[in-house]
Amino acid sequence: MRFVQMCPFVRFAAVCNNVAMGRVHDGSDIDLFFVMKRGGLFTGRFFVTLVLHLLGVRRHGGKVAGRFCLSFFMDNSDLDLSKIAIENDYYLAYWCKTMIPFIDRGIIEKFENSNGWVPGLKLRRDYLLPDKKPFLESISFPESFLARWQKKRILRKINRLTRPHGIIADDHMLKFHDVDSRAVLRD
Repeated sequence: MRFVQMCPFVRFAAVCNNVAMGRVHDGSDIDLFFVMKRGGLFTGRFFVTLVLHLLGVRRHGGKVAGRFCLSFFMDNSDLDLSKIAIENDYYLAYWCKTMIPFIDRGIIEKFENSNGWVPGLKLRRDYLLPDKKPFLESISFPESFLARWQKKRILRKINRLTRPHGIIADDHMLKFHDVDSRAVLRD
């Protein structure tokens, strides 16, 4: 994960979903949640995806078990996840409480404060990597080009799905959960 730490615009990264909740089986992937610097969401996602793909550890196609699933990115402009919550979203609250951060550049406390709707939210700090300076962050990247290109690809994926209600793709958040079962779990 030290290579991810050096990707530009990464401000926070955490393991989430099944691995963080302790519900692992032989076919489990490792879901990651990222917070990027505002204005660098698509550039940061591009570099994280590229690095993990080149290392051969990114989930894609039929390669799932033990690989990293890059399913949730947002920028640091608004860290409040209540805007994506459903009514009585116990799962999202539990999801927030169980994530295991491994990169933090001043986001943990802001995330906790922004998500005061989650009772007793206090993120772990025992797996944080020593901070390393992001590489290439001072270079100007074509964020608008990368945003258009990625949104175009995301839209194609959404159009292929029968129920894409778990996907969010806007200028501040990219969430890729094809099947959003929060309502089923809540009920």
